[in-house]
Amino acid sequence: MKKRTFFAVLILFLIFLNSMILIASLVILNSKLSAVRERCLAEHYVIASSLIGDMQALEQRGIPAAESMDRLMRTYTHYLQGREDGLAVAFSGEWIYRSALPREVPNPPPDTGHGQERLVCLEDGTPPVLLVYGSFPAPWQDWAPVHGEPG
Repeated sequence: MKKRTFFAVLILFLIFLNSMILIASLVILNSKLSAVRERCLAEHYVIASSLIGDMQALEQRGIPAAESMDRLMRTYTHYLQGREDGLAVAFSGEWIYRSALPREVPNPPPDTGHGQERLVCLEDGTPPVLLVYGSFPAPWQDWAPVHGEPG
C-alpha cells in the first residue's frame, strides 16, 4: 500500500511540476513574441514614415520615386546592417526593391479584408519570420513597405 501511495504522489508531483514549467514557458514565450512584435512595428513605423517623406521630397523635385528607390533604401538598409532584418518595397503588387529578407515572401500585402494600415504575420519555417506589411495613405496607396525579422 505504501509503494502504491508513493508512486501515485510521485506521478502527481511530476505532472504538476511539468505543467507549471509548461505554463511558465508559454507565458515567457508570449511575452518575448509581444516584445519582438512591438519592436518590429516601431521600426516599421519609423522607416515607413521617413520613407514617405523622402518620396514626397523627390516627387516635389520632379524625380520619380520608383526610379530612385535603391538610393532611398540605402539609408534604411544601413540602419538595419548587422542584423538579419530585411526590407522590401512593392509598387502595385510588384517588388521594386528588396534587401536581404530572411526568406522569400509572397507578393505584398496579403489581403485580409480589414483595410488596416499595418499587418503583422508570423510565418512558420526555420527560422520563423516576423513580417510587417504596411501601406501608405492616399495618394501613395499603391506603395507597400515590408519589414522582415527572424523570430
